[in-house]
Amino acid sequence: MSLSEQEFRAAHPLSATQIDTALLCERKWAYLKLAGLKPDSNRFATTGTDVHSVLEEWQSTGKPVDLSTDAGKIASAGLKLLPQPGTHKAEHEFRFDTGVAVYHGYMDLRGPPTFPIQTVWDHKTTSNFRWMKTPELLRRDPQAMLYGTAVLHEAKEKGITLGSGVLRVELNWLYYLSDPKRPKSRKVQLHIVPDDAPRLPICPDEVDPKHFGIMPHSELTERFDEIQQTAKRLLQLYRDKPKPEELPPNAAACSAYGGCPFEGKPCNLSTRERFQSMEAHEQAKTMTLAEKIRNKMAGKKPEESAPSKTETTTASAPAAKIATPEPRKPDTVINPPERAQGSDPDEPARVAAKNTPSAAGYGRTELAALAMQAIVARGTHATNDAKYAVKVAADSVQLADALLAALGK
Repeated sequence: MSLSEQEFRAAHPLSATQIDTALLCERKWAYLKLAGLKPDSNRFATTGTDVHSVLEEWQSTGKPVDLSTDAGKIASAGLKLLPQPGTHKAEHEFRFDTGVAVYHGYMDLRGPPTFPIQTVWDHKTTSNFRWMKTPELLRRDPQAMLYGTAVLHEAKEKGITLGSGVLRVELNWLYYLSDPKRPKSRKVQLHIVPDDAPRLPICPDEVDPKHFGIMPHSELTERFDEIQQTAKRLLQLYRDKPKPEELPPNAAACSAYGGCPFEGKPCNLSTRERFQSMEAHEQAKTMTLAEKIRNKMAGKKPEESAPSKTETTTASAPAAKIATPEPRKPDTVINPPERAQGSDPDEPARVAAKNTPSAAGYGRTELAALAMQAIVARGTHATNDAKYAVKVAADSVQLADALLAALGK
Protein backbone atom coordinates (compact mmCIF):
# COMPACT_ATOMS: atom_id res chain seq x y z
CA MET A 1 0.00 0.00 0.00
CA SER A 2 1.39 3.38 -0.97
CA LEU A 3 2.06 5.97 1.70
CA SER A 4 0.18 9.23 1.95
CA GLU A 5 2.17 12.44 1.60
CA GLN A 6 2.20 12.95 5.35
CA GLU A 7 3.30 9.36 5.96
CA PHE A 8 6.01 9.68 3.32
CA ARG A 9 7.40 12.82 4.96
CA ALA A 10 7.35 11.12 8.36
CA ALA A 11 9.18 8.11 6.93
CA HIS A 12 11.96 10.34 5.55
CA PRO A 13 12.75 12.99 8.20
CA LEU A 14 15.48 15.43 7.22
CA SER A 15 18.30 16.59 9.46
CA ALA A 16 20.60 19.58 9.28
CA THR A 17 23.43 17.21 8.30
CA GLN A 18 21.41 15.90 5.36
CA ILE A 19 20.64 19.41 4.14
CA ASP A 20 24.26 20.49 4.53
CA THR A 21 25.59 17.39 2.74
CA ALA A 22 23.17 17.75 -0.15
CA LEU A 23 24.07 21.41 -0.62
CA LEU A 24 27.73 20.43 -0.71
CA CYS A 25 27.34 17.44 -3.05
CA GLU A 26 24.10 15.66 -4.00
CA ARG A 27 26.02 12.57 -5.06
CA LYS A 28 27.62 12.23 -1.63
CA TRP A 29 24.17 12.58 -0.03
CA ALA A 30 22.82 9.85 -2.32
CA TYR A 31 25.61 7.43 -1.39
CA LEU A 32 24.65 7.90 2.24
CA LYS A 33 20.86 8.01 2.05
CA LEU A 34 19.84 6.23 -1.16
CA ALA A 35 22.61 3.64 -1.42
CA GLY A 36 22.87 3.29 2.36
CA LEU A 37 26.67 3.23 2.43
CA LYS A 38 28.22 3.67 5.88
CA PRO A 39 31.76 5.06 5.67
CA ASP A 40 34.26 4.53 8.44
CA SER A 41 34.69 7.43 10.83
CA ASN A 42 37.88 9.44 10.40
CA ARG A 43 39.96 10.57 13.34
CA PHE A 44 38.44 14.05 13.27
CA ALA A 45 34.90 12.68 13.63
CA THR A 46 36.02 10.30 16.38
CA THR A 47 37.56 13.14 18.39
CA GLY A 48 34.41 15.20 18.04
CA THR A 49 32.21 12.31 19.16
CA ASP A 50 34.39 11.65 22.22
CA VAL A 51 34.34 15.31 23.26
CA HIS A 52 30.55 15.46 22.82
CA SER A 53 30.16 12.40 25.07
CA VAL A 54 32.28 13.98 27.81
CA LEU A 55 30.30 17.24 27.66
CA GLU A 56 26.95 15.45 27.59
CA GLU A 57 27.80 13.48 30.73
CA TRP A 58 29.10 16.56 32.54
CA GLN A 59 26.02 18.58 31.65
CA SER A 60 23.60 15.80 32.57
CA THR A 61 25.17 14.50 35.79
CA GLY A 62 27.73 17.07 36.87
CA LYS A 63 30.38 14.34 36.92
CA PRO A 64 33.86 15.95 36.88
CA VAL A 65 35.62 15.79 33.53
CA ASP A 66 38.40 13.19 33.42
CA LEU A 67 41.52 15.21 32.61
CA SER A 68 43.57 12.06 32.09
CA THR A 69 41.93 11.55 28.69
CA ASP A 70 42.46 13.59 25.52
CA ALA A 71 38.72 14.19 25.15
CA GLY A 72 38.53 15.41 28.74
CA LYS A 73 41.41 17.81 28.27
CA ILE A 74 39.86 19.23 25.10
CA ALA A 75 36.40 19.56 26.65
CA SER A 76 37.69 21.19 29.84
CA ALA A 77 38.58 24.36 27.95
CA GLY A 78 34.91 25.14 27.31
CA LEU A 79 33.44 24.47 30.75
CA LYS A 80 33.86 28.09 31.84
CA LEU A 81 31.74 29.20 28.86
CA LEU A 82 28.91 26.70 29.46
CA PRO A 83 25.90 26.95 31.79
CA GLN A 84 26.01 25.02 35.05
CA PRO A 85 25.21 21.27 34.92
CA GLY A 86 21.55 20.40 35.33
CA THR A 87 20.26 23.78 34.14
CA HIS A 88 20.02 22.83 30.44
CA LYS A 89 18.95 19.66 28.65
CA ALA A 90 21.69 17.75 26.83
CA GLU A 91 20.84 16.12 23.48
CA HIS A 92 17.46 17.83 23.21
CA GLU A 93 15.38 16.13 20.52
CA PHE A 94 13.16 18.12 18.16
CA ARG A 95 10.83 17.11 15.36
CA PHE A 96 8.32 19.18 13.41
CA ASP A 97 6.37 18.94 10.16
CA THR A 98 6.06 22.01 7.94
CA GLY A 99 3.84 20.38 5.33
CA VAL A 100 6.88 20.34 3.02
CA ALA A 101 9.10 18.07 5.10
CA VAL A 102 9.58 16.64 8.57
CA TYR A 103 12.70 17.96 10.28
CA HIS A 104 14.36 16.01 13.05
CA GLY A 105 17.51 16.36 15.09
CA TYR A 106 19.23 16.76 18.43
CA MET A 107 20.55 19.98 19.91
CA ASP A 108 23.71 19.48 21.97
CA LEU A 109 22.29 21.67 24.70
CA ARG A 110 18.88 23.33 25.01
CA GLY A 111 18.00 25.91 27.61
CA PRO A 112 14.81 25.78 29.71
CA PRO A 113 11.68 27.34 28.16
CA THR A 114 12.16 30.68 29.88
CA PHE A 115 11.22 33.92 28.16
CA PRO A 116 12.04 36.11 26.44
CA ILE A 117 15.31 34.27 25.72
CA GLN A 118 15.60 30.71 24.39
CA THR A 119 19.14 29.32 24.30
CA VAL A 120 20.70 26.64 22.12
CA TRP A 121 24.28 25.37 22.32
CA ASP A 122 26.31 23.39 19.81
CA HIS A 123 29.77 21.89 20.41
CA LYS A 124 32.36 21.93 17.61
CA THR A 125 35.91 20.60 17.64
CA THR A 126 38.37 22.16 15.25
CA SER A 127 42.06 21.86 14.43
CA ASN A 128 42.32 25.63 14.05
CA PHE A 129 40.08 28.51 15.11
CA ARG A 130 40.25 29.90 11.58
CA TRP A 131 37.61 27.28 10.68
CA MET A 132 35.12 28.81 13.13
CA LYS A 133 31.88 29.92 11.54
CA THR A 134 31.49 33.66 11.84
CA PRO A 135 28.06 35.16 12.67
CA GLU A 136 27.76 35.98 8.95
CA LEU A 137 28.21 32.31 8.05
CA LEU A 138 25.88 31.15 10.81
CA ARG A 139 23.15 33.30 9.27
CA ARG A 140 23.37 31.03 6.23
CA ASP A 141 24.17 27.78 8.02
CA PRO A 142 21.44 25.11 7.63
CA GLN A 143 22.03 23.72 11.13
CA ALA A 144 21.81 27.11 12.83
CA MET A 145 18.75 28.13 10.82
CA LEU A 146 17.04 24.80 11.46
CA TYR A 147 17.68 25.03 15.20
CA GLY A 148 16.33 28.59 15.30
CA THR A 149 13.22 27.57 13.39
CA ALA A 150 12.69 24.56 15.66
CA VAL A 151 12.72 26.80 18.74
CA LEU A 152 10.21 29.22 17.23
CA HIS A 153 8.06 26.29 16.12
CA GLU A 154 8.00 24.93 19.69
CA ALA A 155 7.00 28.36 20.99
CA LYS A 156 4.22 28.68 18.43
CA GLU A 157 2.84 25.26 19.38
CA LYS A 158 2.67 26.45 23.01
CA GLY A 159 0.70 29.52 21.93
CA ILE A 160 3.48 32.00 22.61
CA THR A 161 3.31 35.22 20.61
CA LEU A 162 6.50 35.80 18.65
CA GLY A 163 6.13 39.49 17.93
CA SER A 164 6.57 42.66 19.99
CA GLY A 165 9.95 41.63 21.27
CA VAL A 166 8.57 38.60 23.14
CA LEU A 167 10.90 35.84 21.98
CA ARG A 168 14.62 35.85 21.23
CA VAL A 169 16.66 32.79 20.20
CA GLU A 170 20.27 32.76 21.35
CA LEU A 171 22.48 30.41 19.33
CA ASN A 172 25.84 29.59 20.91
CA TRP A 173 28.41 27.76 18.81
CA LEU A 174 31.23 26.70 21.14
CA TYR A 175 34.50 25.72 19.45
CA TYR A 176 37.13 23.52 21.10
CA LEU A 177 40.69 23.28 19.82
CA SER A 178 41.22 19.57 19.16
CA ASP A 179 44.79 19.54 20.50
CA PRO A 180 44.78 18.12 24.08
CA LYS A 181 48.22 19.64 24.69
CA ARG A 182 46.84 23.17 24.40
CA PRO A 183 43.10 23.11 25.21
CA LYS A 184 41.35 26.33 24.22
CA SER A 185 37.79 27.35 23.40
CA ARG A 186 35.96 30.26 21.79
CA LYS A 187 32.30 31.08 21.40
CA VAL A 188 30.30 32.44 18.48
CA GLN A 189 26.92 33.89 19.41
CA LEU A 190 24.04 34.76 17.10
CA HIS A 191 20.76 36.25 18.36
CA ILE A 192 17.57 35.84 16.34
CA VAL A 193 15.26 38.66 17.44
CA PRO A 194 11.78 39.95 16.53
CA ASP A 195 11.83 42.56 13.78
CA ASP A 196 10.16 45.04 16.10
CA ALA A 197 12.38 44.32 19.11
CA PRO A 198 12.53 47.50 21.25
CA ARG A 199 16.02 46.59 22.46
CA LEU A 200 18.84 44.60 20.92
CA PRO A 201 21.01 42.23 22.96
CA ILE A 202 24.54 43.27 23.81
CA CYS A 203 27.74 41.35 23.26
CA PRO A 204 28.76 39.52 26.47
CA ASP A 205 32.28 39.89 27.82
CA GLU A 206 33.26 36.29 27.03
CA VAL A 207 32.50 36.74 23.31
CA ASP A 208 34.74 38.64 20.93
CA PRO A 209 32.65 41.35 19.17
CA LYS A 210 33.62 39.88 15.78
CA HIS A 211 32.01 36.61 16.90
CA PHE A 212 28.72 38.28 17.91
CA GLY A 213 25.80 38.85 15.58
CA ILE A 214 22.09 39.65 15.36
CA MET A 215 19.47 38.76 12.74
CA PRO A 216 15.71 39.40 12.59
CA HIS A 217 12.98 36.74 12.56
CA SER A 218 12.08 37.76 9.00
CA GLU A 219 15.57 36.86 7.77
CA LEU A 220 15.34 33.49 9.50
CA THR A 221 12.08 32.91 7.62
CA GLU A 222 13.82 33.67 4.32
CA ARG A 223 16.72 31.33 5.11
CA PHE A 224 14.37 28.56 6.16
CA ASP A 225 12.41 28.96 2.91
CA GLU A 226 15.68 28.16 1.11
CA ILE A 227 16.07 25.04 3.25
CA GLN A 228 12.52 24.06 2.32
CA GLN A 229 13.44 24.18 -1.36
CA THR A 230 16.35 21.83 -0.74
CA ALA A 231 14.02 19.59 1.29
CA LYS A 232 11.59 19.34 -1.65
CA ARG A 233 14.45 18.25 -3.87
CA LEU A 234 15.62 15.57 -1.42
CA LEU A 235 12.15 14.13 -0.91
CA GLN A 236 11.74 13.90 -4.68
CA LEU A 237 15.02 11.99 -4.84
CA TYR A 238 13.73 9.66 -2.14
CA ARG A 239 10.74 9.00 -4.39
CA ASP A 240 12.67 8.60 -7.65
CA LYS A 241 15.56 6.60 -6.12
CA PRO A 242 18.17 7.42 -8.78
CA LYS A 243 21.59 5.79 -8.67
CA PRO A 244 24.11 8.10 -6.97
CA GLU A 245 26.19 8.16 -10.17
CA GLU A 246 23.22 9.73 -11.96
CA LEU A 247 23.37 12.81 -9.73
CA PRO A 248 25.74 15.74 -10.32
CA PRO A 249 28.98 15.62 -8.32
CA ASN A 250 30.84 18.56 -6.84
CA ALA A 251 34.56 18.00 -7.45
CA ALA A 252 35.38 20.83 -5.06
CA ALA A 253 33.79 18.79 -2.27
CA CYS A 254 36.17 15.86 -2.68
CA SER A 255 38.63 17.41 -0.21
CA ALA A 256 36.04 19.01 2.10
CA TYR A 257 35.90 18.14 5.79
CA GLY A 258 38.93 15.89 5.74
CA GLY A 259 38.10 14.32 2.38
CA CYS A 260 35.06 12.53 0.96
CA PRO A 261 34.93 8.85 2.02
CA PHE A 262 33.53 7.91 -1.39
CA GLU A 263 36.24 9.55 -3.49
CA GLY A 264 37.89 7.00 -5.80
CA LYS A 265 35.52 4.22 -4.78
CA PRO A 266 32.67 4.09 -5.59
CA CYS A 267 32.79 7.69 -6.88
CA ASN A 268 35.58 7.57 -9.44
CA LEU A 269 35.33 10.88 -11.27
CA SER A 270 37.09 11.09 -14.60
CA THR A 271 39.16 14.12 -15.52
CA ARG A 272 36.35 15.25 -17.79
CA GLU A 273 33.74 14.90 -15.04
CA ARG A 274 35.93 16.86 -12.63
CA PHE A 275 36.34 19.63 -15.18
CA GLN A 276 32.61 19.75 -15.95
CA SER A 277 31.77 19.85 -12.24
CA MET A 278 34.22 22.67 -11.51
CA GLU A 279 33.01 24.57 -14.55
CA ALA A 280 29.37 24.34 -13.39
CA HIS A 281 30.25 25.57 -9.92
CA GLU A 282 32.43 28.35 -11.30
CA GLN A 283 29.51 29.55 -13.41
CA ALA A 284 27.29 29.61 -10.33
CA LYS A 285 29.88 31.59 -8.38
CA THR A 286 30.37 33.96 -11.32
CA MET A 287 26.65 34.73 -11.23
CA THR A 288 26.85 35.44 -7.50
CA LEU A 289 29.78 37.82 -7.94
CA ALA A 290 28.07 39.49 -10.87
CA GLU A 291 25.06 40.16 -8.67
CA LYS A 292 27.32 41.82 -6.06
CA ILE A 293 28.89 44.01 -8.72
CA ARG A 294 25.54 44.98 -10.22
CA ASN A 295 24.30 45.88 -6.72
CA LYS A 296 27.27 48.19 -6.34
CA MET A 297 26.57 49.72 -9.75
CA ALA A 298 22.95 50.27 -8.65
CA GLY A 299 24.16 52.08 -5.55
CA LYS A 300 23.01 49.50 -3.00
CA LYS A 301 24.74 49.91 0.35
CA PRO A 302 26.29 47.08 2.36
CA GLU A 303 24.70 45.91 5.59
CA GLU A 304 25.33 48.02 8.64
CA SER A 305 27.56 46.76 11.42
CA ALA A 306 26.25 44.86 14.43
CA PRO A 307 25.84 46.74 17.69
CA SER A 308 28.83 46.92 19.99
CA LYS A 309 28.86 46.11 23.69
CA THR A 310 26.49 49.02 24.33
CA GLU A 311 22.76 48.47 24.80
CA THR A 312 20.90 49.77 21.75
CA THR A 313 17.28 50.87 21.44
CA THR A 314 15.68 50.19 18.06
CA ALA A 315 11.97 50.79 18.44
CA SER A 316 11.70 52.21 14.92
CA ALA A 317 14.63 50.43 13.29
CA PRO A 318 13.70 48.36 10.21
CA ALA A 319 14.68 44.70 10.13
CA ALA A 320 17.31 45.31 7.47
CA LYS A 321 19.36 47.28 9.98
CA ILE A 322 19.62 44.33 12.38
CA ALA A 323 22.76 42.93 10.85
CA THR A 324 26.22 41.66 11.55
CA PRO A 325 29.41 43.18 10.13
CA GLU A 326 30.34 42.51 6.54
CA PRO A 327 32.47 39.40 5.96
CA ARG A 328 36.14 40.15 6.31
CA LYS A 329 38.32 40.15 3.26
CA PRO A 330 41.01 37.48 3.08
CA ASP A 331 44.08 38.36 5.13
CA THR A 332 46.28 37.55 2.19
CA VAL A 333 45.81 37.37 -1.54
CA ILE A 334 47.76 34.70 -3.38
CA ASN A 335 48.89 35.79 -6.81
CA PRO A 336 49.93 33.30 -9.48
CA PRO A 337 53.59 33.38 -10.62
CA GLU A 338 54.24 36.20 -13.06
CA ARG A 339 56.03 35.69 -16.35
CA ALA A 340 59.61 36.77 -16.72
CA GLN A 341 60.00 40.38 -17.77
CA GLY A 342 59.67 40.70 -21.53
CA SER A 343 58.50 37.13 -22.10
CA ASP A 344 54.91 38.20 -22.73
CA PRO A 345 54.32 40.69 -25.58
CA ASP A 346 51.04 41.75 -23.94
CA GLU A 347 52.63 42.34 -20.53
CA PRO A 348 52.50 46.16 -20.63
CA ALA A 349 48.78 46.07 -21.36
CA ARG A 350 48.20 43.48 -18.63
CA VAL A 351 50.08 45.53 -16.05
CA ALA A 352 48.20 48.68 -17.04
CA ALA A 353 44.88 46.87 -16.74
CA LYS A 354 45.72 45.23 -13.43
CA ASN A 355 44.35 48.01 -11.25
CA THR A 356 42.20 49.84 -13.78
CA PRO A 357 38.73 50.32 -12.25
CA SER A 358 35.89 48.65 -14.11
CA ALA A 359 32.51 50.25 -14.75
CA ALA A 360 31.41 48.80 -11.41
CA GLY A 361 34.19 50.47 -9.47
CA TYR A 362 36.16 47.25 -8.98
CA GLY A 363 39.68 46.73 -10.31
CA ARG A 364 41.10 43.44 -11.49
CA THR A 365 42.97 42.84 -8.23
CA GLU A 366 39.90 43.54 -6.09
CA LEU A 367 37.75 41.30 -8.26
CA ALA A 368 40.31 38.52 -7.96
CA ALA A 369 40.20 38.88 -4.16
CA LEU A 370 36.39 38.67 -4.21
CA ALA A 371 36.58 35.64 -6.48
CA MET A 372 39.04 33.93 -4.18
CA GLN A 373 36.85 34.67 -1.18
CA ALA A 374 33.85 33.12 -2.93
CA ILE A 375 35.79 30.04 -4.06
CA VAL A 376 37.14 29.33 -0.59
CA ALA A 377 33.77 30.02 1.05
CA ARG A 378 32.14 27.24 -0.97
CA GLY A 379 33.46 24.70 1.52
CA THR A 380 36.24 23.66 3.86
CA HIS A 381 39.12 22.60 1.63
CA ALA A 382 42.69 21.58 2.07
CA THR A 383 43.91 25.15 1.78
CA ASN A 384 47.30 24.15 3.14
CA ASP A 385 47.86 22.20 -0.05
CA ALA A 386 50.19 24.20 -2.30
CA LYS A 387 48.57 22.84 -5.47
CA TYR A 388 45.15 23.90 -4.23
CA ALA A 389 46.39 27.39 -3.38
CA VAL A 390 47.86 27.89 -6.84
CA LYS A 391 44.68 26.57 -8.46
CA VAL A 392 42.47 28.92 -6.44
CA ALA A 393 44.71 31.87 -7.29
CA ALA A 394 44.68 31.09 -11.00
CA ASP A 395 40.91 30.53 -11.04
CA SER A 396 40.36 33.77 -9.14
CA VAL A 397 42.25 35.86 -11.69
CA GLN A 398 40.57 34.05 -14.58
CA LEU A 399 37.16 34.65 -13.03
CA ALA A 400 37.94 38.32 -12.46
CA ASP A 401 38.90 38.73 -16.13
CA ALA A 402 35.71 37.00 -17.21
CA LEU A 403 33.58 39.30 -15.04
CA LEU A 404 35.30 42.42 -16.31
CA ALA A 405 34.74 41.25 -19.87
CA ALA A 406 31.10 40.46 -19.23
CA LEU A 407 30.40 43.80 -17.55
CA GLY A 408 32.12 45.65 -20.32
CA LYS A 409 29.69 44.35 -22.94
